[in-house]
Amino acid sequence: MYVSTKKRFTNFEFEGISYKYVNSKYDFGIVQADKVRITDKERTFIDCIDKTELAGGNEELIMCLELFGKLNGDKILEYLKKYNSNKLYAKVGFFLELYKEHYGIEKNVIEKCRKKCENKRLYFNEETKRMKSKYIKEWNLVVPKMFTNKGEGLYW
Repeated sequence: MYVSTKKRFTNFEFEGISYKYVNSKYDFGIVQADKVRITDKERTFIDCIDKTELAGGNEELIMCLELFGKLNGDKILEYLKKYNSNKLYAKVGFFLELYKEHYGIEKNVIEKCRKKCENKRLYFNEETKRMKSKYIKEWNLVVPKMFTNKGEGLYW
């Protein structure tokens, strides 16, 4: 379990679960659930796409993102503005477009993400450079081929 916080702590294990510290530069999109502070769906969605390695890798990311229900497009745009990363706009926009009906995202949200894309080719993550990948021209983004096989399952 990764714990994102500004206050550093020593990694520990409790009841068979390892808790690992991850530095957080951001303090938005946080909600109170019982006595624990957690990120809301939109922030979690963005964080998983941003730091794929903390979400379990590319395959785990796809399985996880398919579980998200409806998302708030305005919140996503508000959060992306705070991250201030054109690459993150492209990565998030790609997935919002891929699953737009599932997430209930309006076309204008996707277009606002697309307008923030850079003119240079970007790689989704370091892993993408070593595996079968596909260039998505609309996003100037090279993504793992498995991301483009929507509906085919991960193990073909």
